[in-house]
Amino acid sequence: MKRDLEVVRVFLKLVKINSETGNEKKVADFIIDYLKKIKIKAKQDKIGNVIAKTKGRGEPIILSAHMDTVSPGKNIKPIIKNSVIRSDGRTILGADDKAGVAGILLAVKNLRKQKNVRPLELIFTVQEEIGCVGARNLVFENLKSKRAVIIDSSSRCGFITCGAPYIQSFSGKVIGKMAHSRAPEEGVNSINCLAEFINMWKPGRISKYCVSNIGVVSGGRGGNVICDEINFVGEIRAIDKNIFKKQIGILEKKLKNSCKKFNAKYELKKMQEVVGYNYKKDSALVEMISKGIRKSGLKVAYEKRMGATDANVFCEKGIESLSIGYGREKCHSVKEKIKIADLVNIVRIIENIAIN
Repeated sequence: MKRDLEVVRVFLKLVKINSETGNEKKVADFIIDYLKKIKIKAKQDKIGNVIAKTKGRGEPIILSAHMDTVSPGKNIKPIIKNSVIRSDGRTILGADDKAGVAGILLAVKNLRKQKNVRPLELIFTVQEEIGCVGARNLVFENLKSKRAVIIDSSSRCGFITCGAPYIQSFSGKVIGKMAHSRAPEEGVNSINCLAEFINMWKPGRISKYCVSNIGVVSGGRGGNVICDEINFVGEIRAIDKNIFKKQIGILEKKLKNSCKKFNAKYELKKMQEVVGYNYKKDSALVEMISKGIRKSGLKVAYEKRMGATDANVFCEKGIESLSIGYGREKCHSVKEKIKIADLVNIVRIIENIAIN
């Protein structure tokens, strides 16, 4: 019971520390100080990630969570009612991902006197919420682990995210010809061309695990001028790599055909690509985590999610990685909450994963 109360205490301290993306320093200081008290040396890298390593037996693994939160995340006032922790309704709670941070810290503390604990590489990242910036800037050559467990999923405790998407963001421009609206035949309307492209491409849900989107459209000079340039921004997500690549090709083909029809030109720029992953239930990493969940007295469940985490970046860098759930609900909103029981469970799961 004392251990259970401690994870609540640490979690409450963490959520009260302001750490919206880009302002994680005080959380980093808290983590470094906490680890120092249990005789684990931690340091920050150049971008602000906190990294610590522990000795052990067997193959090392990475345990990771991110320190930043979305907005509104300042002056959070956590409230406990009916064994559930939430904010006062004016801010997020910050369980995403401070429940993960607290879980790792308490598990590592509890494991100090255990035998047969794996060597652990603890990584607490910055700026995850804006594209996994901290993870992307890690010096992976300094890491020994070939596998990583990321504590960052909204699913209940016991869920393993076996699949996460490849993501291609893009920006583009359709270039027509300007003319006065009184003589539209003298111009090339880029809006009409883009509309044709969107109608041909049909962004939205393509299949259960493949989606496409155009989220920003901008351009035009005035109501009496044929629009000669229009810009757009979007993305494609798919868990299957082959489907992902196929959809990128379809995007380009439909855009080219639309512009050809209207005698317009186009520019298309592919921006940062996120590498996805898709593990089978009998893979070594999934089985290792499943074993830890069952030892904790919980039921294992497998899922695929369409959101990316730091696990995607670790996979891109050649480290087998996936994310596990810990029961947070309604994250990225002022209704975010987490059950105390789930805070306790995630500590136990992490402990059992770390024990050989």
